[in-house]
Amino acid sequence: MTRVLWLSRHKPLLSQVKELRKLFGRTKIIQKSVTIDSGQDLLRLMLENNCTEAVVILPVTLLQSAIECGVRPLIAVLDRNNGQHRHFKRLTHINVTLEDMQG
Repeated sequence: MTRVLWLSRHKPLLSQVKELRKLFGRTKIIQKSVTIDSGQDLLRLMLENNCTEAVVILPVTLLQSAIECGVRPLIAVLDRNNGQHRHFKRLTHINVTLEDMQG
């Protein structure tokens, strides 16, 4: 059975649960609505809950940190017009360049 950490305030849609089962077979979703500060926090949550997959909604800098920690999270892609689930994508690489702003 694949255990999926669902890191979001929102419960998964039925269509998302169905797709996770299609992708991974028997699936248990463990939903956590907590604030994390780093990719290490995400990795720790996954290990504490014995999860091999994670669906996340995180800022881009935390996504980058997660990838640097070896986590390849799933991102839910929603239809912009109606909010319906379309599919998942696995985030494998991200390159963030930040520039200091001076006012």
